[in-house]
Amino acid sequence: MRVLTGGAAALLLTAGYALPAHAQLFKGKSSGAPDACAVASKELQGAKGAVTRTVISRGVLGAALGAGATLLTKRDAKASDVAKGAAGGALIGAGVGYLEAKRQQAQDAQALAGSIYQDMAASNGEAARALRAFTQARGCRLQQAQLIKTAHQSGRLDAETAQKQLTDQRLKLELDIQQVQKFLTDYDRTMDDFESAAGYLAQGRETDLAYVGGLKSRRNALIMRDTALVAPPPTPRLKAQGAVNVREKPDAASAKIGALAAGQLVDEVVEDETKAGWRKIKLADGRTGYVTEARVRPAEPAQEPVKKDPPLPKADALSPEMRFVAAPMFEGVEKRSALSTEIKAAQADSAGATFTL
Repeated sequence: MRVLTGGAAALLLTAGYALPAHAQLFKGKSSGAPDACAVASKELQGAKGAVTRTVISRGVLGAALGAGATLLTKRDAKASDVAKGAAGGALIGAGVGYLEAKRQQAQDAQALAGSIYQDMAASNGEAARALRAFTQARGCRLQQAQLIKTAHQSGRLDAETAQKQLTDQRLKLELDIQQVQKFLTDYDRTMDDFESAAGYLAQGRETDLAYVGGLKSRRNALIMRDTALVAPPPTPRLKAQGAVNVREKPDAASAKIGALAAGQLVDEVVEDETKAGWRKIKLADGRTGYVTEARVRPAEPAQEPVKKDPPLPKADALSPEMRFVAAPMFEGVEKRSALSTEIKAAQADSAGATFTL
């Protein structure tokens, strides 16, 4: 018991060192007024904490395994040897050695698959909890914003107070976003462990490997989408509805500087002061001119081909062990996709006019 307690203590001290840094995330500037959405936000924080405890429990388990292995291999082991074994086991259990810790528990592939399945199901449950809490928190923030605007419109709140309260709700939403992003980072690390373990199960079976690789590819695509820079909006384009002259100025009597053929596409130059009935355009050589609005139409934006993921192997083509873990693996990718989509929507809310009078 002394060895297990020491190994556990080392892990808890490490986790305790990290937790205050996470807690700093929630000290954002706010008005100090009661938060009507606090329940959902607290539930979201609880989901992250549950993932952290799962990692810690792996370390405690690894510490026990490491200490036990030392005692089995060294009958005359000193206390320092046992402590080293516990520390090594803790690292195996909590880090990239997740698979190794699981293999030490499993007598065969079926037992390993069952152990991995339990962990995956538990993690997916926490992802569902995080998604549910974040969706509720976001909906609550939006509802609070609408109530504040209604109070301002009815004269119950002056503009300064209303905007201050709206800003407070936006800041709290951003803290919720940061919280769920932290959860997603932890979740991705956990999924890395699961995929490594599933890859071990799939060794020598091409169909199983294709299934694991296909899910990993889909999850990596989600991660890349999350971290991709937001592309600037495309330049609006116009399509000539027939042959049309390009004028130097928005006037039919102005000098002709070019012409568009029927169906020709051209970039539009958007200006606030363009004369009614005319559109300013940019020609291929860089010059700008004007065309009559009646002779052009907005062009349909070019549609990028939708990249479809290759189909995954069917369940009946998988080995019994892989069939067992396939469902929670697939569910994990689905949960991650839903969290990613909800984060994007919340970021759009924060950046838009939702929290501005």
